[in-house]
Amino acid sequence: MKKTDKDQLKSASPKELAKKMSELKKQISDELLKRQSTNVKNVHVVKNLRHTLAVVQSIRHAKALAEER
Repeated sequence: MKKTDKDQLKSASPKELAKKMSELKKQISDELLKRQSTNVKNVHVVKNLRHTLAVVQSIRHAKALAEER
């Protein structure tokens, strides 16, 4: 993930991050299904999506902790 992508996520609101998380989860499930049913050229797409999801979750969690203070 590029630094500009992370900066955009850091500037997003928690609602936008939640929406992004749900989109990523749907993409992951779609890619897993596609990988099971057909031959896929790039099998590492799911790994990259999971990494992006982890980054979004971390940023969202950090924002939640910052709001509590």
